Amino acid sequence: MELALAIVLGLVAVLVLLLAFSVVRELYWDSRRRRAASCGQAPGDEEQPAPRKVVAVIGGGMSGLVCSKRMLDEGMTVVGFERADKLGGLWVFREGPEGKTYSSLRANVHKERLEMEGFPMPRSWPRYPSHWQLAEYLNAFAEHFGLVKAYKMQTEVVSCVCYGHGDEQHWIVKYRPVGEGADAEKTMRVDAVAMCVGQTCTPFVPTYPGQDAFQGRILHTSQYRGQAEFQGKRVLVVGAGAASGTDVAQDLSFGAKQVFLSVRRGVILLPRFLGGKPNGEWFERNIWAFVPFAWMLRLVALMTNMMTYESFGTGSADHHGIKGPPVVEMFRLKLDECKISDLTATDCCNLTQRVAMGAVRMKGGIKSFEATGVLFEDGSFEELDAVVWATGFNRDCVGLGCHVGREGEESKQLR
Repeated sequence: MELALAIVLGLVAVLVLLLAFSVVRELYWDSRRRRAASCGQAPGDEEQPAPRKVVAVIGGGMSGLVCSKRMLDEGMTVVGFERADKLGGLWVFREGPEGKTYSSLRANVHKERLEMEGFPMPRSWPRYPSHWQLAEYLNAFAEHFGLVKAYKMQTEVVSCVCYGHGDEQHWIVKYRPVGEGADAEKTMRVDAVAMCVGQTCTPFVPTYPGQDAFQGRILHTSQYRGQAEFQGKRVLVVGAGAASGTDVAQDLSFGAKQVFLSVRRGVILLPRFLGGKPNGEWFERNIWAFVPFAWMLRLVALMTNMMTYESFGTGSADHHGIKGPPVVEMFRLKLDECKISDLTATDCCNLTQRVAMGAVRMKGGIKSFEATGVLFEDGSFEELDAVVWATGFNRDCVGLGCHVGREGEESKQLR
């Protein structure tokens, strides 16, 4: 009797559980139907994930690699395009027109500012790495984060054109292997284009009266590879810039017969090390954290000139012909982009010693060229064998059909 009662109670318990399960199941599906109806979805349909965005990254240098990694981290599909056979951009030393680097080049920014998040440079490397080391680092970065397989190497982009608006907007990228003709061109539809061709794609070369009549060699710093071919020659470097003009002038001075450095405005020379630390680190620890930035822009010119010349023991800059910007102009300086860029400090390395020793001679602005040399604005004339333009680059992507930078700045000269 007790066994029969236990069996009956067990059956009742099972029926109760089945009924409860049925009720819960019905409530669940009812909520799903209501939710699907509210968003226009048919009952039983699963919500589909949004399609991955496809982005074309043009350029495999530092900016291109960082951009590619960030977009991959965001879940996008990246298709990279690089003209050269190696990633690394201008830091890869190449002879010929594809190169942008000279053999003695070193970074003018210390490695702690250059290294990527989550991928530090080796501690054994110097604070200012060479171009060989930076090329090695960028390729290791690409390998580590799987960027190499995302790039089409030795491939040039012919054009990238935007079509449609809003949700329908897309780009058509036309590309081909380097050196091939129009019959080898292919097209690809992408959701967005990231222009990472860098700031050194188009050299800026000024023109002066009589320049075509000059019988010597004329080249841009992007074409300069080393001082070996200028042994025993008289060479003029035009422009100081952020670093390349003073860098090339110093490099040439160890082989050329005489080097001249022409600057139209005064220059502020900043040594790479201050107090035993890279200049950027020194300023961050000792000045930027304590002095308002606007005031710092006015005072930095005076301070760096004093520290540069006296710490190197070469004495007054004016004594050696290195003119600084007018003091009155520095105190009038306001937060104006063009004026500030005109007074940007130039990385000098050992220029003051080379000028003090006479290996580099300072000159003012150019007035005109003659067959054998250059006439300067102060009336002096120098016979020359070569002229090297250190006059910067145009930010430009000729023929690619898309704008670069802020509106109206597609071809802004970079100082």
